Amino acid sequence: VKRNRLMIAGFVALTATLGAADAWAQGHGRRGGRWMKHLKSVNLTPPQIQKIRQLRVDMVTKVAPLRAQLGARKAELRATWLAKTPSRGAIVAKHSAIDALGQKIRDARIDFKLRVLALLTPQQRTQLKSSVAAGPPRGKGGKALGKRGKRGKRGKNLKMF
Repeated sequence: VKRNRLMIAGFVALTATLGAADAWAQGHGRRGGRWMKHLKSVNLTPPQIQKIRQLRVDMVTKVAPLRAQLGARKAELRATWLAKTPSRGAIVAKHSAIDALGQKIRDARIDFKLRVLALLTPQQRTQLKSSVAAGPPRGKGGKALGKRGKRGKRGKNLKMF
């Protein structure tokens, strides 16, 4: 019975990890997606658009295996926590591996943004700066993109009692 529960828990953890990794790879993107929306507000020339698209494809191609490894490491970490007697050393080592992969992904994102900024003219950089300073890009009806739902921004409107 315990073995079946452990197998089910492992399967659920693996399924959740793969689902999360797939969602992440399809453009969930955190801040990077918002930055690209700000970039759309800049008057880019067709050659710039083409170069930026190619840079993005290169970055996504470079990061995809890292994200897959990250998902696998997170699944391993969950399995380590679910062990009968979790080892502190193993947990710390898995966290270190996850942090290292995350840093590689962040470095690739930074390189991408710097390469994009190098393509922009000074006027376009000014437009981008003012767009970012104005806040999140607005969607239809003036609503901010990435709405946080009933809980409000970072859950501050959530009434606990």
